[in-house]
Amino acid sequence: MAVFLIGTGSPAAADLCDLIKSIDRIESRIATGPTTRTTTTLQQLADNTDILKTFFPRNAALRAALRDYTASVDQIMVPTDTPPSVKQAQLAAPETRRLLQNMLSASSPVCGTHSYLMLSSPQESASNPADLTTRGIRGGFSAWTADFLAFAALLITTLITLGGAVYLFRKRGRRTKRIMCNIPVSIRTGAMDFRTRIFDISSKGAKIKLPDDPVPSQDATITIKGIDIPARITWQNGHFAGVVFADPLLPADLRSILAARPIRDHRHA
Repeated sequence: MAVFLIGTGSPAAADLCDLIKSIDRIESRIATGPTTRTTTTLQQLADNTDILKTFFPRNAALRAALRDYTASVDQIMVPTDTPPSVKQAQLAAPETRRLLQNMLSASSPVCGTHSYLMLSSPQESASNPADLTTRGIRGGFSAWTADFLAFAALLITTLITLGGAVYLFRKRGRRTKRIMCNIPVSIRTGAMDFRTRIFDISSKGAKIKLPDDPVPSQDATITIKGIDIPARITWQNGHFAGVVFADPLLPADLRSILAARPIRDHRHA
C-alpha cells in the first residue's frame, strides 16, 4: 500500500487534516442514530477510512491513533452480514468514539489548534492576584478600558491575519475544484498498460496511484467508467503521479465519473 510521509505544513498534511475533519462530520451523523441515509453514511465512512490508510505521518502519536481508529472501523465495517443499524450502533459506541477522539487530539500538532482571548468579568479579575499585578502595571486605565484594548488588539490581529491569508490564497492562483475520490481506472501508455485508482480529480487533471514499476512522464490514455481521456503524466513521487487532461472534462463527464460517491471537494492549487 502506498503511503504519504507527512509533516506539519506539507500539502499531504493539509489533505490528511481535511480527511480527518470529514470523518469527524460523518461520525457525528452516525452518532445521532439510524436514519434513512444510514447505509450511504456508512459507505462514506468506509471510503474515507480506506483513504486514511494511505497516510503515514511522521508524528508517532498520530500514526498510532490512525492505525487504532482504522482497525476499529474495519472490524465493524468488513463483515457483510451485519445489518447497517448494528454497524451504526457499534460505531456510535463509547469505545469507537474514544478512538475517534484520540485521533482528533493526536492530529492537533499537525493540523493546528485555535486559542481565543477570554476576557474576565471585573469580579473575577479582582479576585485574581495575577490580574491585580497587571492592573498595577496598567496604571490609570480602568479594567473595562484595558479589556476593551485587549479585545481591539485581538480584532486587529485577526483582520491582519485574514487579510494575509486572502492575499496568499489569491496569489497561489487556485482556479479549479479538486474532488477527493477513490475510483478504479485503466491507463495505457506507449510502454505499458496498468490498472490503478484515482484519489482526486478536477476538470483539468487527476492524481493517480502508481504501480510498482516506474512510469515515464509521457502521453497516456485514461479509461474511467468507459470514458477514454487523453492525458499526460506530468509528475510523480514514487507513490503517486499527476496527470493533466489534454482537454478539460465536460461537466456531464465529470458528473458521470463522480457517480462513485466522492468524499468532498475543495479548491485546488
